[in-house]
Amino acid sequence: MFRDAIAVKSPGSLLPPLTLERIQAYDVVPLSRNPHIAAAMNDMRYMEERAVGIRTMRDRLVKHGLREPDFACDLDCFVATIYGRESSPATLRIESETLSRLNSRQRRILDILGARGRITSLECIREFAISRETANQDFDSLLELGLITRLGRGKGTYYVGRF
Repeated sequence: MFRDAIAVKSPGSLLPPLTLERIQAYDVVPLSRNPHIAAAMNDMRYMEERAVGIRTMRDRLVKHGLREPDFACDLDCFVATIYGRESSPATLRIESETLSRLNSRQRRILDILGARGRITSLECIREFAISRETANQDFDSLLELGLITRLGRGKGTYYVGRF
C-alpha cells in the first residue's frame, strides 16, 4: 500500500495464452491455475463470473473518477496497481456537465494542476504559447466554475485546484 495507490502482487507468471499486452488491452480469457479452487470460490460467492474481473475493475474505477489500473509482470509476479483520486487526472474527477463547458486548454490546465499542485499565468503562457489575456480568460472561467482558487498577489499570483 502506498499513499496514492495499492499494488496487488500475484505470485507466478501469466498462464498462456495470457500476455501482459492482452491484459493491458483488456482482452482476457478465463483461466485458473486451479479450476477446482476457482469453482469452489464461485460456488461460495467469493468470486464472480470468470474473465470479467479485470474489465469490471477498470469500468468501476473510471465510473468513480479514477484512472485505469496499471498492469505489470515483475520477477514471476503479476502486479495490478490501483490508483487513488490523487493520482487520477483532474479531468476524470470533475462532473461531465462541468467538463463539457471547458475547452481543451482549460482541461489541460486542470490536469497540470492535478499533477503539479499549482500553476502561474507565466507558466500557462509558456506551456500553451498564448497571450496573458487568453491565460487570464481561461483562469477566470475556471474560477467562475469553482474549479480553481487564486492565491498570492501581483507577480506572486498562482492557482491551485479545488477538485
